[in-house]
Amino acid sequence: MKKLQTKRVLSLSVLFVFLLSGVSFAAFTTYTNQAAWEAAVPGAIVNEDFNSSAVGYWTDPINESFTGFTITGSTEGDNIGIVDGAGAANLNGTNYLGWNGSGTGPSMTITFTSPTTSFGFDWNDTDNTDSYKITIDGNDWTEPPFSATTGTGFWGVVSTVPFTVITLTQTAAGGTVQPFGLDNFRSDADPTGGASSTGVDLSTGAGGGCFISESYR
Repeated sequence: MKKLQTKRVLSLSVLFVFLLSGVSFAAFTTYTNQAAWEAAVPGAIVNEDFNSSAVGYWTDPINESFTGFTITGSTEGDNIGIVDGAGAANLNGTNYLGWNGSGTGPSMTITFTSPTTSFGFDWNDTDNTDSYKITIDGNDWTEPPFSATTGTGFWGVVSTVPFTVITLTQTAAGGTVQPFGLDNFRSDADPTGGASSTGVDLSTGAGGGCFISESYR
């Protein structure tokens, strides 16, 4: 009986310390319907459409600044940068972030100037042998547009806990990286780097493990 009571006290002590640590668990919901995603975003949406960005491919190491975020990483031997509206993977005839080549595909890190609870974009994939992976707080997504597929669409995510970093890597190229385009990077991050537009207290930042809840709408 004494051993059982001791275990119970230890378990309660561990739980109490865990609660005091302020660890937050994030629930992520993904969307393929832009209207549904926008309705779920808790703050004001900021959109980077790349139309005011200089057209041209980037050189290594990648370090580019945009409205509310930066992109860093490596071209991995491919062509990656801002492509004009005549590019093969354009979405609406205007500038977009695109890449192609014969390397292993780009590796990019998107870092927001302030924590955000949302991220979304339009995509155009021209090769069904290319596949990608997006990672947020240790959680990976590989469904369209990241899986081997072609076509255009929207992808977005909303989290219950703010995040600041997203990584995008290519997982397969099928021999050649055919044109791939991303446009209209949307989030509710404050582009000035100030307080979150969600009104959430971000003084301690996001942390802890994550629980994923996915919903495709």
